[in-house]
Amino acid sequence: MAKRSTNTEIAIEVAKASETIADALQYDASTNKLGVDLKTFHETIAPEIANEFLAVLTNKIVVQRVYDPLAGWNNPYEVFRREMSMMGDAEELLSVGEVDAENYTTTSSLTSTSTPDVKVAYIQTTHKKVWTTSVSMDLLRGAFVQEFGLADLVSLIIKKLRDSKELFLYDTIVEELKEGITIESVITEITGSGDAENSRKAYEEILALAHKFQIPSADYNESGLRAITPKGSGILILNASYQASFDVNVLASLFNSAKVGQEQFFKAVLVVDLGAEESQVLGFLLDEDKYIYKDRINTTTSFFDPSNLITTTRLFNFVKTGVNPHVNGVKLVNELTPA
Repeated sequence: MAKRSTNTEIAIEVAKASETIADALQYDASTNKLGVDLKTFHETIAPEIANEFLAVLTNKIVVQRVYDPLAGWNNPYEVFRREMSMMGDAEELLSVGEVDAENYTTTSSLTSTSTPDVKVAYIQTTHKKVWTTSVSMDLLRGAFVQEFGLADLVSLIIKKLRDSKELFLYDTIVEELKEGITIESVITEITGSGDAENSRKAYEEILALAHKFQIPSADYNESGLRAITPKGSGILILNASYQASFDVNVLASLFNSAKVGQEQFFKAVLVVDLGAEESQVLGFLLDEDKYIYKDRINTTTSFFDPSNLITTTRLFNFVKTGVNPHVNGVKLVNELTPA
């Protein structure tokens, strides 16, 4: 039976025939040895040299699988997205204050006028972003042994443009809510896992706030208008730790949890990471129109460069964002921010 060559022996022979591989593997012709230990290619995180080697030799001897680390993830703030409007930049948000009553009198006042209290706010294009990626199908084919593997990778590369856009919006909206929602409501702090008592207090306080939103009040919007948010139409945004505490320490322990469940009071409950640097922010209770974002430009373009066989794809996204001061919305905090 003929002797089977080792991977090292194969690599040495290939290095003899290719200067590129010889440089990548640090091949020394005088000693006929490699300067790179091939065991490094079995590490979870391969060294930089492995990436060069991957498209030349490793692709011929390994099974390739393509993984999407964001598979199944959707931007939770999609509930605030409104229909796209490509015309115009700024958009007006209009509302009207209530009219004061007057005492009836028989005196004629036909020529007098009363100007309505019209509240005006604006949202405009606040972010103009572009994401770019370049690939060459012709060059990448050399790194694959099966066509579907190449197609999967290229599809994932293009998908990452959209993923990157949604991740940008996810991070941006968190910060804009923190800055734009100025009215605060103190909610009991949950000190750690198993803090059932404070979990129940916090949950009760949030539900009480949702009930108050149903009563005409000027306390919960920046325009000072008497407004309501009907039961079941508000958006509750919670830090992940709070939602977990409610699930375990509150809802799971109640026999009638269906009657006090979150779906009874809110249109949506979003569980997000609000950031450790502002741990006093527990979440937000918002009218569904409190935050608005709209795509003004959301388009993908690409061009092929025949000088290098590379196709470059760009995703352009101009977004209008803003907080609507005319409707209810509060920031849930552990303690009020000093004035």
